[in-house]
Amino acid sequence: MKSSFSKVKTEHTIMREFIPFLYSIEKINEIQRLIPWRIQRNQSGSSQLRVSFSYETVTGLKYKMCKWSTGQELFVIVKQWTADRVKEMIGEIIDGM
Repeated sequence: MKSSFSKVKTEHTIMREFIPFLYSIEKINEIQRLIPWRIQRNQSGSSQLRVSFSYETVTGLKYKMCKWSTGQELFVIVKQWTADRVKEMIGEIIDGM
């Protein structure tokens, strides 16, 4: 499945279940770049799509996207003074999933 993103760096494979989520958050103007990291296997998991905030980084925010026993980190690059607002907007999108 070929996806056409404007802000997503597609260096690594993206879990297809999270492509709609990435499309919805890339519309947030304050986000400069979205960088999905490597896909990793976890010991246990849930069939639900889960996105959770991990922590703030020097360049933005880090999230964890999970489905079943597979997880992928997502780095959201923002200007430092917009990090709180972006975290709030992504939280609203996550709540609507």
